[in-house]
Amino acid sequence: MKPEEIVKIADAAYPDGMVGLYLGQPDEKHGDTLAQFIVFELQDVHDPDLSDDEQLEEAVRVMERAANELLHVAAAMEAKMSK
Repeated sequence: MKPEEIVKIADAAYPDGMVGLYLGQPDEKHGDTLAQFIVFELQDVHDPDLSDDEQLEEAVRVMERAANELLHVAAAMEAKMSK
């Protein structure tokens, strides 16, 4: 599976389609750094020696790790809010 195919899966799931813009123009500023981050992460972990399923498993692992880290940051900020 090519990295572009994995990024297209992410683009289809992303609410505004910005992931695809960063695939074609990764260094342009399209105004959505999360979409840019997704493309960079998915391309960074791509390994052509892995099977399609293994590549998707790695992509899922990376996206889940990033989501978990974002949740921890949000929770830390929420904990600092006045109640």
